[in-house]
Parts: sequence; C-alpha cells; structure tokens
Amino acid sequence: MSSENLFLYDEKTCGFVKAEYPKRDRVVHYLGIWVLCGVVLASVSVAGLSTFAGSPSEVALKAENAELIRQLRSSDEKISIMQKRVTLLSTYDRDLYRSILGLEPISDEERQAGVGGADIFSGFDVFSESASSVLKSVNQNLESLEYRLRVQERSFEEILNEYASYEERLASLPVIKPTEGMLISGFGMRNHPIYKILRMHEGVDFKADKGDPVYATGDGTIIYAGWQGGFGNYIRIDHGDKIESAYAHLSRFESSLRVGKKVKRGDIIGYAGSTGLSAGPHLHYEIHVDGRSVDPLQYLAIDVSPEEYREYLRISSSNPRSMD
Repeated sequence: MSSENLFLYDEKTCGFVKAEYPKRDRVVHYLGIWVLCGVVLASVSVAGLSTFAGSPSEVALKAENAELIRQLRSSDEKISIMQKRVTLLSTYDRDLYRSILGLEPISDEERQAGVGGADIFSGFDVFSESASSVLKSVNQNLESLEYRLRVQERSFEEILNEYASYEERLASLPVIKPTEGMLISGFGMRNHPIYKILRMHEGVDFKADKGDPVYATGDGTIIYAGWQGGFGNYIRIDHGDKIESAYAHLSRFESSLRVGKKVKRGDIIGYAGSTGLSAGPHLHYEIHVDGRSVDPLQYLAIDVSPEEYREYLRISSSNPRSMD
C-alpha cells in the first residue's frame, strides 16, 4: 500500500489530512519490510532443511555412521575369510597332524560348541536395522572365531607335546644299517653252514671284515653285552616300545660299553668278527618286537636307496644259505 492512500486525523481541524512522509523515511520503511521478510523466509528455509536433512552436526553424524557401518561390513568380510582359514587349519589338524601321530580327531561338534544359540546380541536392536544387523554379524562371527581359535590352540599344544614324544620314539627305532657291508643272507629258513641242516635264520647277515665297526641302529639302552653261545660275543639293545635289536659274532665290544649304558643311533658299540658258530667274519643282526623276531629289512627301507633295498630283497629271497 502506497503513502498516497494513507491519511492522518488532525485534532485541530477535526478532520483527516493526507499523510506526507519524507523520502528517507519511506526508504527505511521499505528496507525494513524486505529485511524482515528475508529473515522470516530464511528461518522457514532453515527449519525446513533441518526437518528433512538435519542440522549440520546431524548431517556429519549420519555420514560418520554410514562410514562406520561400511567399515564394519568390511571387517565382517575379513572375519569370514579368517573363518575359512581356520577351517583349513582344522582339516590339516584332523587329516594330517593328528592322523600321523595317532591322536583322536576333534569332532566337528566340539569345534563348533558354543557357537549360535540364544540371541545374546539383542541389545543391538536399539540401533537402526542396518546397524543392528551388521553389529550382530560382526560380534557373532568374532565370538565363533575366538572359540575355534582356542580349540585349535589347545589341539596344537597337544600335537606339539605328542610330536616331542613321537620324535623321541622315531630316534629310538632301529632303522639304519648296523655296519657298512652288503647284505649276504636274509631272514627265514636257511641252510646252516655248521649244522648242515635247514633251520630258521632269525636275522640277516651283513658282509664285514674282522674289526669293522658295528653301529647301534637306534637310540636305546644296552641290556646285554657278553658271550651268548653260538652267537659268540653278543649285544642286545632295548629301544623301547617292546623293540630290541641284537648284534652277534663280534670280535670285541667298544671299550666303554656296559649293561645299562644309553646309546644313540650311529654310536659304535662293537667290532665285527667270527666268534661263536660262524662260517667266517660277518655281522649277524636281529630285531625283536614284543619278544618275536621279525625281518630287519622292513626297518632298513629308510636308510638305503630304493635300488639298494630292491637288491637286498633279491639276495634275501635267492640265497638259501646263512653264515651262522
């Protein structure tokens, strides 16, 4: 509305007179109106934006939350990859390590015990659906991973302990040649060179000259060192696990040898000869398992080449005569 349409009451004349405003006042008046309208419009705009987009701090918080959820989803994927690696370790544990050592496998039920069940993460329901879902997934997978790692850790501790014992047992097995010479007679029925009859040859004979060193074929304890009838000078070693090895027809014993002495695989225990009932210098070698003689060749496969082992088998099957 313009000032030309405005009138003021004049008390002196008791009538209305036309209002007159200076130009400066009119300018101030109009500017005030525009400023007031601008302030009102700005306030309405800010209020509208706050309602639909949020305040600047709320916008920043929403962006931060979105990034945190993205990071959590990424962590959940990494945890899933670690779960697969633990599953692979469990497979190696069951099919390789525990199998070789003769340990009972850990059942899948035991490995998964404590995983799942009641929703112990319901406290996350106070958050948005997306945040609640990813928080539950991350925490559940973490709990599962932690439990399975504890089971695997205990299993590896058991495997290491068993391996230490297994390594000790391996060192005790009589698996090397007792002397450097070639096999000349095998295990089984053979013609005896002295008695001239067919009889059981409960060991194998190795070619050896008098004085050639004779080695302990595995870690063990000397349980006999002395004269033993037709075997002449004779040594017997207890390797544990009901396994014993025997060495016969020796010319002499190693000077420090005595009953009860601990020996290591490869230690010299005596020297080859032809004492007792023998057709000539050689080493007669036996292995006994649980009191019963067995073919020593089955223990020698580790120490000789495949070609040499095949030659041993050929000699053992083709030579009908023993040296003792």
